[in-house]
Amino acid sequence: MPVMPASIQGSAKVSTADAALTTFPRLLLHHAAVRGGRPAMREKDLGIWQTYSWTQVLDQVRALAGGLAAMGFRRGDNLAIIGENRPRLYWALTAEQSLGANQTTLAIVPLGKLLRADGYLDRLRAKGYLIEAPQ
Repeated sequence: MPVMPASIQGSAKVSTADAALTTFPRLLLHHAAVRGGRPAMREKDLGIWQTYSWTQVLDQVRALAGGLAAMGFRRGDNLAIIGENRPRLYWALTAEQSLGANQTTLAIVPLGKLLRADGYLDRLRAKGYLIEAPQ
């Protein structure tokens, strides 16, 4: 089992008095504790609205952060996140922040256009990439 980052470890029960809500991972923990099953994000997929609760978002962020940590990502590493304006992009950003990685995010960039940009990915000097593939 991968070691989870301290910013998203343990129970979702975090109060404002316990920690300053200064980062997205801390805010997510707070909202998951306070709002749990209430809607956090919505997305229309193939014409059908999908709703994600605060608890579901926290679970997704924990899974992504755990996977990245298991792959060796640590504080200060560069990670490029390439994708469109969808919930998964923001889950990845929050997971990345919880690890303390340097954010080298390219959001809302069509993958084909990015791949045609001569040497652009090389110049990012990222340790790894999270890329949302088109459906």
